[in-house]
Amino acid sequence: MNKELKAGIIYLIIGLLISINPWFWFFTWPLIIFGTFKIWKSKSNLKLRLIWTFVPFIFWIPLVIAFIELYMENKSY
Repeated sequence: MNKELKAGIIYLIIGLLISINPWFWFFTWPLIIFGTFKIWKSKSNLKLRLIWTFVPFIFWIPLVIAFIELYMENKSY
């Protein structure tokens, strides 16, 4: 793995972990877009770039749903 790919993966994972909370979506999109750009700018093969682009988003969807369910369950009215 080259440096650009590693940096892109780090930016993408940090951005996606922070964006699990829906209140931070607006602030994390630039980080996610920058990480994805770094991944696609790297000189790795297409399969690796596709995996690192789509797999974090596939894991992100259930994490957001779980966060919202837990938040709404523990929210006092």
